[in-house]
Amino acid sequence: MALIINIETATQMCSVALAKDGKLLTLRELHEKNVHAEVLSTFAQEVLQEANLSWSAFWQLLRKLL
Repeated sequence: MALIINIETATQMCSVALAKDGKLLTLRELHEKNVHAEVLSTFAQEVLQEANLSWSAFWQLLRKLL
């Protein structure tokens, strides 16, 4: 099972998406300038909740990358 969290903050768009085995599970995005810091954690929480994952599961994924 490949579970990937995708985070985009390099442009005016801020988005967080969760994909499993190459298929999009959930997505949050906003096309506004200078709002990334305000919405990023909320978006992450929402996509995790929609996929029935916890922050603990998220940190386990992140540790695999480090």
